[in-house]
Amino acid sequence: MEWSELRTEIQNLKTDSSLTPTAIASAGSDLIYRVLSEMYIGEPEPLRKIALAISDSQPSVVALRNVSVAVVRTAQEARVGDRMAAAGRAASRLKRLIDKTPNELGRRGQPLIEDNSNVAIFGHSSAVKYATTMGQEKIKSLVIITSNSFDDLDATLPHLTGVKEKKKLLKDLDFNTEVIDCLLLGCTAFLANGTIVAESGTKELVEKCFEKNIKVHFFADTLKLAPWLPKENSNTENLDIIPGKYVDHVVTEDGIRRPDQLLDAAADLAPMWEKLRTGDI
Repeated sequence: MEWSELRTEIQNLKTDSSLTPTAIASAGSDLIYRVLSEMYIGEPEPLRKIALAISDSQPSVVALRNVSVAVVRTAQEARVGDRMAAAGRAASRLKRLIDKTPNELGRRGQPLIEDNSNVAIFGHSSAVKYATTMGQEKIKSLVIITSNSFDDLDATLPHLTGVKEKKKLLKDLDFNTEVIDCLLLGCTAFLANGTIVAESGTKELVEKCFEKNIKVHFFADTLKLAPWLPKENSNTENLDIIPGKYVDHVVTEDGIRRPDQLLDAAADLAPMWEKLRTGDI
């Protein structure tokens, strides 16, 4: 890989709006691994700058920043002569974990889908797709909600057998007539102040669910924990900030949690994020 190719790949990550947060984190991990295996980087400092540049390509995607922190820390802590190899192994391991996480989250979230449930989903989350597919025998009806058209949604929709399905635009959803027991969603990040960052339209939807006592469950691995939302060149106009009071459960690879149970871990990341930025990591 040449430097010009690396710059092109970073730009591609920045501009590809079709990628979900999980897909971006996976692609970023793979790019860091390829940098370490295809370019000569003898010390952690150049790796730190490259990892930061990759994570800053999509700064609102918290998982990519956490991958960068983990890889650079591994390089710093490894013995001399094995630093870059250790970092490469860390990047490869994180990519494998990220790639299998949606399926794992779907399995972990099964207790939240009760028998004969009327379920609603919103967004393009792969974990939500797996959760509804795995739990289809318990689902009576499925409402697929989108804030935009359905043209680009079919690839991420679950395909359920024997379940009544219907698609609704968010603006057309009538909570006075629609029967919904729980709402399943993906997200971009969990912040240390207890809020959740998700795609535009999510806040409006969960507020209405809160008013109607509809359960709201988010799916996200712990790589999406963050002390704050990175702001450098961040494209946040398509994101909503949702207070934790609107959320019943968060499904992680470690199990089902309440939002406040994740706050300490998110806050602990703050010093590491700052060290990545300043070069002290």
